[in-house]
Amino acid sequence: MSEEQFPEVVMPQCPAEKLLQGQKALVTGGSSGIGKAVAIALGNAGADVVVNYSHGEDIANEVVEEIRKAGGKAYVHQADVSNESQVWLASDYADYITGVSLIVDGGMTLYPGFATGG
Repeated sequence: MSEEQFPEVVMPQCPAEKLLQGQKALVTGGSSGIGKAVAIALGNAGADVVVNYSHGEDIANEVVEEIRKAGGKAYVHQADVSNESQVWLASDYADYITGVSLIVDGGMTLYPGFATGG
């Protein structure tokens, strides 16, 4: 069969439900892999997202822009979350968006007291 016999492909438009509207998320490793995908999905679902990265600022900024293009709020923050002193800086920055309700470890090793403040 030639391509001329097939109709043009049309992808359905399914608006994302904003089920996480009002929620705040901190995603470590948010500039690549699973962390990137989760950050974008959370943003598309309505959450405000802090995209944390240890390296790759340009890519992290691209993730933030993708979230913003979909209508979400997103911020970029550099910190190595395996380093205790940088963890506190990251959590202080996350407080900038007031009351983080979701922390996602996007494949990085978190400082053991990260989630508990210990």
